[in-house]
Amino acid sequence: MTHIALSIPRRFSFFIFSMLLLCLFSGCSGGSDSVNCNYTATISESRAVIRQALEESGGGSMSVALMDGDGLIWSEAFVNDAVPAGNTPTTETLYAIGSVSKVIAAIATMKLVDQGRVDLDDPLVNYLPAFRMRSPEYRDVTVRMLLDHSSGFGGTDGRNAFMSAPFSGSAAQLMETLRGERLKHGPGYLSVYCNDGFTMIENLVEAVTGQTYPEFVHDEILAPLGMTHSLFARRTGDLAPGTYAESYVNGVLMTPEFVNLYATGGLYSTPSDMARLAMMLMNGGAVGTTRILSPASVAEMGTDQTVGTFNPQPSDFIRFGLGWDSVSQPGMKAAGIRGWYKNGGTLAYTAEFIVLPEERLAVMVCTDHNGGARSLNTAEWVLLRALVERDAIAAMPEPLTAAVPPENPEPPDNEEAVSGFYAASMALYRVRFAMDHSLFVDTYSDGEWKPKYSGLKLRTDGWYTSDEAPLSSVRLLTAEGRRYLAVRGPHGLGHYLVHVMHSEKLETKPEAKPEWEARAGETYLVSNADIHDLALMGEGTDPRFMLMTLPDLPGYLFTGEMDVLDASVDAELARMFLLIPQNNGRDLSDIRVVPGSRGGEEWLQTRSTLYRPLSGVAELPDGVSTITIDNEGHAEWRKVPAFGSISIMEAGGWALYDSDFEMTASGSDAGVAILPGSGTVAYLMVTGMPASTVVLDLKE
Repeated sequence: MTHIALSIPRRFSFFIFSMLLLCLFSGCSGGSDSVNCNYTATISESRAVIRQALEESGGGSMSVALMDGDGLIWSEAFVNDAVPAGNTPTTETLYAIGSVSKVIAAIATMKLVDQGRVDLDDPLVNYLPAFRMRSPEYRDVTVRMLLDHSSGFGGTDGRNAFMSAPFSGSAAQLMETLRGERLKHGPGYLSVYCNDGFTMIENLVEAVTGQTYPEFVHDEILAPLGMTHSLFARRTGDLAPGTYAESYVNGVLMTPEFVNLYATGGLYSTPSDMARLAMMLMNGGAVGTTRILSPASVAEMGTDQTVGTFNPQPSDFIRFGLGWDSVSQPGMKAAGIRGWYKNGGTLAYTAEFIVLPEERLAVMVCTDHNGGARSLNTAEWVLLRALVERDAIAAMPEPLTAAVPPENPEPPDNEEAVSGFYAASMALYRVRFAMDHSLFVDTYSDGEWKPKYSGLKLRTDGWYTSDEAPLSSVRLLTAEGRRYLAVRGPHGLGHYLVHVMHSEKLETKPEAKPEWEARAGETYLVSNADIHDLALMGEGTDPRFMLMTLPDLPGYLFTGEMDVLDASVDAELARMFLLIPQNNGRDLSDIRVVPGSRGGEEWLQTRSTLYRPLSGVAELPDGVSTITIDNEGHAEWRKVPAFGSISIMEAGGWALYDSDFEMTASGSDAGVAILPGSGTVAYLMVTGMPASTVVLDLKE
């Protein structure tokens, strides 16, 4: 978690004082219900805060809108002159709003509810009879569970999700993927962030209406609200040069980025357009005479859906509504205001959307990748400053300070039981105690244990806290026979604490099946990725999939990204098993052996992505040769020399890697590549249409 150590109001205290005289003539009157507030001070000070946020984060641009139930108050785009030159954004410049799109997906679903065409608590199979999973409980997954993250789906089928070209088949792909998947928990048992639930909304909408999801959203939501600068990028021309904000990561231009999970995160929009959506929500489902939803549906979206689910350490930061991350945004709650909150992020963009339903005030912040480091702080600051100006709160909240609670004189007698290894999505931890009963938490990274929390003492409030960092604490808890770590710490502007479920203890298991022990010594290569897939094949990505075991944790299997699986039960299936609500148990998946022999090789599958063993990759001969793509269109890999050149002819796509699997060249058609010029070997991946022939000419 991050927070601002310096109070922004103090930093700008002289500026604020100078603005007070202006506010005497142009500010608000009549309290929080005033319609006479022009927010002059808020706008002026926010400009300085945004420029500071871009400077500190290294972001290239940020676009912001402040709105109330009556209309747009302020909208402006900002650029950081210190980043690589690109297009200069305006208030009409598009940004991918990522998972803020989930709010639109919830609105689309609730519109069908209002029309009597969908019931939230009906099983999904009532509307999608073809929906199947390996777990028989899939029949109990309801429409509501797709929207409140409690379906039990693994998390995200990310193949083809973020691409440099449009792909319209993600929803159909997920339906097929789920046929081979198990549920990670019983439907409705707990809520943990799940993109797949929202992608399934696309299938639901099409089955019920006969329209594609983008068509339905355009006709029923975007067009009626006048959101003319909002679109799903389904065609290459939808992202014309100059219409979208450019985003750089480590100096590399990331856009255009086609986010093909439309309901999950695929909308491009502007803060000004999102002001129209916010107005509709703040006005109980209507803007003027245009009604999108009933007041009851808007209220249901804003109702805490986690009540009654397994959630041992509730968190205001993750208190799911329908489509919302939280219906009790903690930065606003700390000021006595109720807020609905949704964050969005793609490979290239970040967005923050906060709506205050009772205050009828909202903010939307869109920024590029680097600017995302300060996007939440900015959104909170703009709203809180507006609340001050309209007299809804007395003053800007100050960052928290805290005295260390007294030590508990009687440390628990179960230190041995809670010591050990804990895991979360893409993370492995070790908990240990010193002789003086102080707590240490280490994280496993790059093959070694590194300190994360050190020397924490048990306090009278039940949390372990250090003297040096009294606002950051760890709690050990047991719930339904499982042990967990929870953490708390300052967040956003630093005026509140966020409590979250952190990780789950790994219990002792039998030895891993010998077949998985053997696979842990193999490296696998992605074999069904599109060359345009930015997440799997983009610059800086690694096409390898590696498994490992750790001597201290028999029975468990770990991926290169540190996801943990149970390898002790089935020689053909390594099982996901973590049950962590909120966010840290997200995006889990089984790893299974692909049935049948693929050219004499054993392939692995996780979600819809297939991997073939590196040991089976043949050498490419010198001179002209051909490769035949199989009938399913899988990529072919070849070892090539480290020096020389290669001509690729009649290929659908190709990528060249050095011996460390860093991409050195790629193309989506024919081309000539200079081999890396270092190391002892390089690797070429080629793709094409099923049963097509790729012609290559290698010159050492």
